[in-house]
Amino acid sequence: MKKITVIGNTTWGFTLTFLISKKVSNISILTRSEEEKKILDKSRIHKNLSNKMKLPRTIEIESNIQKTIKESNTIIIAVPSHTLNENLMKIREYVTPDKMIISATKGISVKGERMSEVINSYLTKSSINTIGALSGPNLASEISEGKPAVSTIAFRDINKSNDFRDFFSSDSFRIYSGTDVIGTELGGALKNIIAIGAGIIDGLKLGTNAKSAFVTRGLHEITKLGLKLGAEKSTFAGLSGMGDLITSCFGNSSRNWKLGIALSQGISAKEFSNKSKITLEGIQTTFQAEKLSQKLNVSMPITTTTAKVLNNEISIDSAIKELMTRNLSEEEIMN
Repeated sequence: MKKITVIGNTTWGFTLTFLISKKVSNISILTRSEEEKKILDKSRIHKNLSNKMKLPRTIEIESNIQKTIKESNTIIIAVPSHTLNENLMKIREYVTPDKMIISATKGISVKGERMSEVINSYLTKSSINTIGALSGPNLASEISEGKPAVSTIAFRDINKSNDFRDFFSSDSFRIYSGTDVIGTELGGALKNIIAIGAGIIDGLKLGTNAKSAFVTRGLHEITKLGLKLGAEKSTFAGLSGMGDLITSCFGNSSRNWKLGIALSQGISAKEFSNKSKITLEGIQTTFQAEKLSQKLNVSMPITTTTAKVLNNEISIDSAIKELMTRNLSEEEIMN
């Protein structure tokens, strides 16, 4: 591999750059502006992460899009989902068919598309076989403290997945390979819906019983929708499914879990989003997943109820009652 470029000086983009640099010598991170480049080049740390994680001088800090993309043969996209389109517009003319694209962005677009689908629609010279996904239980805040991380990388071609797995893995970043791009992306996106509810449960101190049941039923919903969209069932029992879900629901660093805490305190999603100034992928994902569930006729009561809460259509107390008093049924286990 000649050169790898990470697009996005986000907490995850910065963290990925640091982790991969342990194995890859020729790597750069593309910033939004020359000013941001100068600041990062001087400090080598991220303002929202522990200063224990400092980018080595071997990593190039870039702001010149044309030069950077043309020189790279692998591009990792780690930007917020709501800025993905504009970032793809900036790089599309420089992306040739031979370049490998890895999506590290979690979310669902306003059109209900997975991130790799959005990438493929903009980067028309790229084929679906050259676009993969990287996802897993990875909290950047923990990794910046020097704690180990594990993730999954998926391309439709297992040989590509294995190559990147071997190339990126180090003593602090272990990667597993797979071919289910759809499931890998959906697990990373849809878990944010459940994380919001888990935060509400913790905020209201409803207990471990309620939270464990909620997360279990949440995984059931994620799997049902995933299967309808072409994912493999086993993926949701893996790192990008259950692994990411557990991390987001049972840790205290997840942004969407924090949103749930705020909602339990009577703070609206809009108010929390404006005050915290952090990207909350779970809000848009909830609305888009709810639309997909209707379109595909998939029963997703947790997602539907969460959407109502986010839209201020029902109170949290009403939402809990709605979920607890649904028609009784046999427990459906995904076989």
